[in-house]
Amino acid sequence: MSIRDSLPTARVEQSNSSDSDEHLLLHVNGDLCTRLCLAAEARDQTPAALASDLLQRGLEQETLRAHSELLLDKLTPREQEVVRLTLRGLTNYQISDRLVISPETVKTHVRHALEKLGMRSKTELRMRWLEAGILPANP
Repeated sequence: MSIRDSLPTARVEQSNSSDSDEHLLLHVNGDLCTRLCLAAEARDQTPAALASDLLQRGLEQETLRAHSELLLDKLTPREQEVVRLTLRGLTNYQISDRLVISPETVKTHVRHALEKLGMRSKTELRMRWLEAGILPANP
């Protein structure tokens, strides 16, 4: 895969089809360096310090995301489905309508999922996934 294909949203000025991947990579990297320097200056940091902070945040978020997905593996498929709908902000009644089960069954699935995940409330569940940056899109 070429760099042009892997970065479809990257802006390439005065591009022609003979531009090599190396040339495009230099252009993209140069643009990233410029943006990093400007952002670092705005935060009164060195570019290296800001880059380090951003990488650390990205690693922490990826770790949270992986951990959160592993937690879901502890749940039955139906509990996972209920949790995902809960994370989208649906109420128990909306979930029961969507899954064609009783609201009481939804409550049971939520309770079991929270117990297995070691959480006490749907709010805690939502906050954990929000911190991990993996909340599903709204319905």
